[in-house]
Amino acid sequence: MLNIGQYISVEHNGHAVASGMIRAVSEKKYVLFSLAEKASLTKSNNEVVCRVKTDMGSLGFTSKVLGVIAIDWDLKLGVIEYPQDFVSSSLRQDERVIVYLPVIVNAKGKKEASGVISDFSRSGCGLIYDKTVVVGESLTISGTFPGGKEATSFDCTVRRCDRLGEMYVYGLEFRKFATSQTEIIDTTLGHLERLDVFREATRNKKGLPDELDFGIPIQAEIGDKKYTSILRGFIDDKFVISDLPSSGGAPMIIPQGLQVIMGVRYLHEAIAYGFRTILFNSYAHPLPVCVWRYPQQIEQFSVRTSKRVRTAAISVLTTAMGRQAGPLVDLSDGGCMVVVGSSAGMAQESELTMKVKFSTGEWFDGVTCIVKSIREKSNSQLISMAFSQEAPGVKKLQEYYNDSFYRFCSIHTPGQSF
Repeated sequence: MLNIGQYISVEHNGHAVASGMIRAVSEKKYVLFSLAEKASLTKSNNEVVCRVKTDMGSLGFTSKVLGVIAIDWDLKLGVIEYPQDFVSSSLRQDERVIVYLPVIVNAKGKKEASGVISDFSRSGCGLIYDKTVVVGESLTISGTFPGGKEATSFDCTVRRCDRLGEMYVYGLEFRKFATSQTEIIDTTLGHLERLDVFREATRNKKGLPDELDFGIPIQAEIGDKKYTSILRGFIDDKFVISDLPSSGGAPMIIPQGLQVIMGVRYLHEAIAYGFRTILFNSYAHPLPVCVWRYPQQIEQFSVRTSKRVRTAAISVLTTAMGRQAGPLVDLSDGGCMVVVGSSAGMAQESELTMKVKFSTGEWFDGVTCIVKSIREKSNSQLISMAFSQEAPGVKKLQEYYNDSFYRFCSIHTPGQSF
């Protein structure tokens, strides 16, 4: 819910006491934000009221002040507890989610053909389609939508058309429809918004993600010793913030005043990053964190061997402890990611089988997968898996991925407005 770069204001007894930009976040623990010179933020057990501006409106919540970290003479960070609950208000009438959903398209004077929804809102959607349709004309889309709802004749009006290589990208407005179609929209949006995996992060000019996925593990090398830590955020192009590095559960001991040249490696969205930096300072209170100089150069390379797309197919995972149903949200030629409620019976490098159904009706069974990582986010488990290349079910799924409209989705830029 909270992202690095958002603006936060803090009030106590109806009076503004602090405001600034969120710099680092640890879910369920703390939020760090930059303080203005005249901020009057002090540690207190009394509740404060916080408001955060977002692209869609604002979030409100109550919290407690943990203290202040003085990074430099002109830079201080306020520390508050991570909120347990949020109250949101939206400035946009219809919030949009980024997701690729294969559908069947019927346009006037055209044969029935495949297309793919590229984003979805209450009032309309984006559609990638290889046929020309005039702005103002009508068409229908059909398929099985997230949550299991099927629309056999979803009426839309074309409001915008852009060219994307061999394809066309249409902005569609949903026309007046029956109660059953309203239910499909409600179910689809509710299903996707709960997952919280369809917001696409962007990257700043130096290569670090502008919106970090909280809790990215990093490996720090100091001399011939290796330590692990968690990357929490950064402050413009000045500092990087992390937890205190540790080895075997023991925190790294850094003598006061010693400059440490540190090589850092971490993985985010299947891109590996590495950089060298110098320790600026470490803190024990009010939080055990380290502040490093922002690196002058960042090396990065992709660890993916094939392009991927964001989707929302229906999947069932089978392990030794039973079955887990959940959406398949990320698909490539070499693997996928599935969101489930529990990771019981799963461990890194363990094997499981998957059954998956796409929104156009195709079923694939006997897909053998190897679990590569398990990560918790928003009370769900994100299971990243690699396909076992020898399994017959895998080969059929790969053929579908490579021969279908998904090859067009993978070259589309997520988050683009239509």
